[in-house]
Amino acid sequence: MDMSGEEPPAARAAGEDSLVEDRAIANSGAAVSHLDVSRPLDADPAVTCAMLASPEWLGRMVDAPANRPYLRRIETDLAFTLQSDGRLLTFRKAALVDIGPVSATDGGCGVEIGWQAASLAPLFPVFAGRIVADGSRLDLHGIYAPPGGGIGLLIDHAFVHYFAHRTANWFLDRLANAVVDSARRSRSDR
Repeated sequence: MDMSGEEPPAARAAGEDSLVEDRAIANSGAAVSHLDVSRPLDADPAVTCAMLASPEWLGRMVDAPANRPYLRRIETDLAFTLQSDGRLLTFRKAALVDIGPVSATDGGCGVEIGWQAASLAPLFPVFAGRIVADGSRLDLHGIYAPPGGGIGLLIDHAFVHYFAHRTANWFLDRLANAVVDSARRSRSDR
């Protein structure tokens, strides 16, 4: 059951047709890498869950895929930063982010999440996983399919995983900032 009290579509309830199965496994067979990223967030879980339920903070809302109308799809730029010669370099890639219905967890909430490049998709990893939020942290766990199958996995172990990890950290930081900003606005409105 999602946070609205509605049952998810029957296919999702049965564990079929999830973002993880569809995006990473179906697209690449066994050639996937695991991604696990966490960050502290001391915030009211209800605010975090509300931000995941209404992800306009991330970018422009667009139509969900026809076969998954329960998803919220956002066009955005995913980014990661690197430091070089004392300068901060930011790399961006236009992406489509899909966020599933918010479901209650013990002390917070969780959502399925996936992203893929908005253009030149075969050249960029496809991610599918889950975000779990409680009052003290954000956790993102999932798998991604490096481009190129088995050879892509070898390249992933060399350097792509570093970029995937940085992108996931950027995403969680962006969510955390949205939660903190929302809480501040709520306090100032009182």
